[in-house]
Amino acid sequence: MSGGVFGPGSQAVWLLKFSPKGETIWETKQKLGGHNFMGPIMESPDQGFFGVLSDGEGPMVVVKFDSNGKKVWERKHSQRLYMANKILRNDKGYVILSYTKKKPAQYIDALLIQMDWDGNLSKEALRKNFP
Repeated sequence: MSGGVFGPGSQAVWLLKFSPKGETIWETKQKLGGHNFMGPIMESPDQGFFGVLSDGEGPMVVVKFDSNGKKVWERKHSQRLYMANKILRNDKGYVILSYTKKKPAQYIDALLIQMDWDGNLSKEALRKNFP
């Protein structure tokens, strides 16, 4: 589970892992940059997980964590995001569904960004304009 901690000079991503019975296995708070808003998270094949960090209108950042919640790596994508919504698995890795307000969007455009199993983000993004 992910959330955030906010206060004067103390913004951080708050990550928790629960047992099937709902007991807390571990929790960690990490300053990752921007507004420290982490949207969707997904378990990776190595029992770790990754999440998508978006800074309101900033570049998308994918952060990989090990099974204990320690940061392993982060990858930035040049697309400016308003919000990441879902992470889906496919045969090439993962697809990240997100939204942008970057021009020429009149309001919000949907973005689909492919990421391979190692976290390498495609330079291309499928963008759908909505009037």
